Parts: sequence; structure tokens; C-alpha cells
Amino acid sequence: MKRFILMLIYLLIMPLCRAAVPDESWHQAVQEIPNLQNQRFLKLNDKNITAIPDNLNFPNLRLLWLNKNLITTIENLNLPVLERLHLNNNLITAIDNLNLPPQLKELNLQGNQITTIENLNLPQLVELDLRSNHIEYIDPQILQGLPRLARLDLSKNPLTQNNIDELKKIAAQTHPRILIIADDIGAQHSCAGSIKPAKR
Repeated sequence: MKRFILMLIYLLIMPLCRAAVPDESWHQAVQEIPNLQNQRFLKLNDKNITAIPDNLNFPNLRLLWLNKNLITTIENLNLPVLERLHLNNNLITAIDNLNLPPQLKELNLQGNQITTIENLNLPQLVELDLRSNHIEYIDPQILQGLPRLARLDLSKNPLTQNNIDELKKIAAQTHPRILIIADDIGAQHSCAGSIKPAKR
């Protein structure tokens, strides 16, 4: 209940406040972490972070957890050696032209409000978790921008079984070793949305 109230306040009030007051949630979350710039693993879960600043300097950071925050947009995360990024249970609604590091291997977006994914090009990505979002249709051509993908979890989305079968048929030709998980899909997870293929 507390998290729901925080989300509601953020969605209603923060757009009005951002123009006048710079966001400080990130800086408050990291201010007590020693030797911050040399961290290889950074866990900032449940810190009420609303935005990621554009001046990050983490030359050694490989794993970043930002779960259970109030983030709406994936941005400013083109870190030089980042391999694993977790953004579970935030307020992200769309993925478009992500400026993420090309060496990223794992992207976890479980429990957001994503309806569309466009132009997803991550050549080293091995695992993509999209459980518990609002995706109604996934275009099999999305795999073109993810040549090394080995695990895709689409569980708890309002997808049809025909769409999943179509995806698996294409994946059998382009990604013969991929594991596609689609448990508990269907209309009970209803919200309009789609995933569009990556542009070449």
C-alpha cells in the first residue's frame, strides 16, 4: 500500500515539480556509499529513485540493481563495462532507442508497465526478462537486434498462444538454443501494447 501511494504521488505531482526543482533522489541514495566510483556492484533497491543523472562516472561498474524505485525512463546508463542491469518493479512504460552499453548481457525489466519496445539492439544480450508487463503482441523480428539472446521470459503478459507459437517458430530458425518462457499469459493481463522489431 505504501509503495502504491508513493507511485500515485509521483505520477501526479512530479511532472509539475521537475521544471522547478532538480531531482535529488539518486544523490540521496548514493551519498553514504564509500569509494563510490570504484564500485563493481551497486545495489540501490527501494530508494525512491525517480531519475538517473546524466553525469555518472562508474568506470568499473558491472552489475547495477535499481529495483523497486520510481524510474519511468531508462537513460544515462551507457557505462563502459556494465554487463547486468536490473530495473524490476519501476514505472517504465516504453523502451525506445535505448542507449545501453553494447556489452550488456542481462536486462531485467520484470514488473514494470511496458507496452512497447522499439529499436532494441543489444548484440551481446543473453537474458531478457519482461515478466509481468502489459505486452499484448511481440513481433518475432525483435530477435534480429538480439543475436545472442538465449533466454526470454514473457510470462504474465496479455499475449496469445498463437503469438508465442509464431515467435518460437521463428526463433527455431534464428536462435536454435533460445529458451522462451511464457507462463500464465492471456487476457487476464490486459493492457494495449506491442513490441516492434528493431530497425536495421
